[in-house]
Amino acid sequence: MPKSTSPRTRNDDWVVVADFGTDGAANACVSFLEGAGIPVVRFPVMQSTFAQFPETIRVLVPPDRAEEAAELLKE
Repeated sequence: MPKSTSPRTRNDDWVVVADFGTDGAANACVSFLEGAGIPVVRFPVMQSTFAQFPETIRVLVPPDRAEEAAELLKE
């Protein structure tokens, strides 16, 4: 289950539609959105310089598809 599903933050004009704590959950979200024809980018976020693995994985979509992606993720 994503930590967040409302379009909110922008990263290079793409919109974050969900944050995940695990790779598997992020991959499932990416596959789901790509299956719906929405371009997707995964963005790992390192919270600490000592972290070996990302603590959060953000899923981003183009701004014109953010509302659609957020709606799909609510279902």
